[in-house]
This record gives sequence, structure tokens and C-alpha cells, in this order.
Amino acid sequence: MLVVARIEGNTRVLEVTDSKSLFESLTKCMQKQDDEAYLRQYNATLQQALLAEIRSRKVRTSLKLVQKKDSHLGSANAKKLVISGAKKPFPDTLQIRIAYKWTTSGAKLSKMTQELAYRAIRRLQLSARRHIASCSPDRISPSSTLVQDRVLEVFNIDITEGKIWRSIRSKHISGMASQFLWKVMHDIYMIGHRWLQESMLEEYHDRAICVVCGNVESIDHILFRCEAVGQAEVWGELRKVWENMGVPWKDPDWGTALGTGCVVIKTDKGIRRRPIKALWTILWSETVHLIWKLHCERVIRKNGEEFTFQEVKNAWHATIERRLTLDRRTAVLAKGKTDLKQGDVECIWAPIVENYRDLPKGWVGNSRVLVDIKSGQG
Repeated sequence: MLVVARIEGNTRVLEVTDSKSLFESLTKCMQKQDDEAYLRQYNATLQQALLAEIRSRKVRTSLKLVQKKDSHLGSANAKKLVISGAKKPFPDTLQIRIAYKWTTSGAKLSKMTQELAYRAIRRLQLSARRHIASCSPDRISPSSTLVQDRVLEVFNIDITEGKIWRSIRSKHISGMASQFLWKVMHDIYMIGHRWLQESMLEEYHDRAICVVCGNVESIDHILFRCEAVGQAEVWGELRKVWENMGVPWKDPDWGTALGTGCVVIKTDKGIRRRPIKALWTILWSETVHLIWKLHCERVIRKNGEEFTFQEVKNAWHATIERRLTLDRRTAVLAKGKTDLKQGDVECIWAPIVENYRDLPKGWVGNSRVLVDIKSGQG
């Protein structure tokens, strides 16, 4: 209808629609909605643009309401166009311009109510959030391609997409952590820009922005950049333990954390250090999953209240110790060729076990032997 209204010349136009709400908006409800600055309308911008084009025409523009059951030819063709548009992979960008002469500056004070004032405030807030979202440097779309690029840059390893998907099913990555990595790389989680969709209720729009940083809560922001107590402290604990082993540290990013199952660690002579690589996979997958869990607990259960540094430190050590206990128990039950044996578990975990040399022989399978993780230095 907007295109038809822009027909130039002295040609009279008859616009046919089967939408009763649109018909009434352009006829008997037009003045009321104009006085209220279209604050009640869902598609206010399109409606204002259409009305402005109709008002700017020098000749008459007529409207006709038809019934859907009448199977009007124009309605049938319009329906086909709607279906065709819905199948497009990406929406078309509409260039909507309203001449200043026909722009509604705002609602009349005589028509303003508390409800309309609240709608106006919420509309301004939503506009501000979308502006932040569009300018946010954290707007990174998670994908396997991004992991490939970062692994190549950090470790100088060229991996395939299939290698990434196989790596998250590694025996060194727990089932819960594997599901988390899969969902992150498929961009499934309901965070950030998804709360700003047109179909989302206004009271949920605040969830798109981090209350601590003021940035959009993308997965990149949550895992690597958020200033709330959590992610930086967890990565710091992992770094202290890792550097205490004498192995070079790599800063956390998409390659080191989400591509944790693809890394290759070698000696100076080029010999692969498989136990250290397995330990890397375990620690980094558990750590990145813990950061996500801490974020969810802070936002949902604690209503935004931040953790203390000691709480975060305790949570990380408890997570790693639970994982060690799990590996010890499963090693006792190992039967298959690919299962981790007790000797494998000992080789993998030895570098970070407290007082490892003082432990009795066979400590992996002995549940009466209590084992702690080194706290690191610094």
C-alpha cells in the first residue's frame, strides 16, 4: 500500500485491503491515533509513513475493505507475496522516509494519559538499547569458523569444521560441558540481542544489557569481557595453576577456550605432550562452562548481586576437584580400549595435584585417599 500511495501524477488511487485494523487506522481512528502519536500502534513507523504519503497526494486516495472469504484477486496475490517474503533467508531493508511537513511531533497533552506516557518512555529506552546494541564491539556471532580462525592464529594449527565438532565429544570433556560448547557455537542461548526482538515483551528488554558494564550481553562479553566479578577471576585462577606447571599460558578467547579439544601442545623438540594436552582440554572446558554457570546464577538467582572473589575462587577449585573425582571413579570402571585407565588419569592430573609425590601407590582407584588441587602462586 505504501508503494501504491507514492504513485505520482493526477491519478486517483483505490487501495483494497482485507485488514480491518489497517482500514480503521486510516479512516475513523486516524485522528485519535494521530493525537496519541501512534504510541499504541505496533507498526507505528509504517503507519505514519503510509498516512504521510496519502496526505501528500494532490488527488483523492480511496480505500476499500474486502472480506477474506470473498477471495479477492488482489488479496490472494498479496498473500502469495507474504509467503514468498517469509521464506527469504534475510529480511529486506525498507527505506522509510517521512517528510517533515507530515511528521507527528508528539502526542497532544490533552490526550496524554499515564499509560501513554509510560509507553513513550519505554519506546525511548528501547531505541537507546538498540543503538547500544548496534554500536557494541562485543557483537560477535559465535560459530565454528571463528573457532577455526582463532586456533590457527594462536596455535598455528589449521583444523577443519568436522574436527571441531568431533573435539567437543572428546572423552576429556564432560557431557554438560560438551552440550554447552555445542550450544555456544550454534548461537542457541537466549541472551543479548534476542531480548530486543520486536516480538519480545518490553519488560524483558532490560535483559539484553549487562547491568555492570552497560554493554550488550553477548556470549563473547559473558565469557571474556564482563567486568562483573566472575570471568576474570576464574581465568586468573586457571592461569596461576597453569603457569605453576611451567607451561606457556595463552589468553582465553574463542580458540583457546571453545576450541579446547583441538589444541596441540608440543615440547621444544616438537614431541606432542598428550597428557598436558588432555589436562588443557579438561581445565579449559570446565572453566569456560563454570563462567557461564556463574553468570546465570548471578543474573537469575542472585538478581544481579555480584559474587565475592573468594566465592568465585572456591567455585573454581570445587569444580576442578569434582572433575578429578569423576575421572578417578570412572577409571576404576574402565573396560574399553578408549576408556581412561588409572594410569592415564594419574599422568594427566599429576602436574596439578597437591603433594603428588607423597601420595600412596594406586591413589587413583583408592577412594579413601583425599586429593586436592594446587592453589597456584601469585
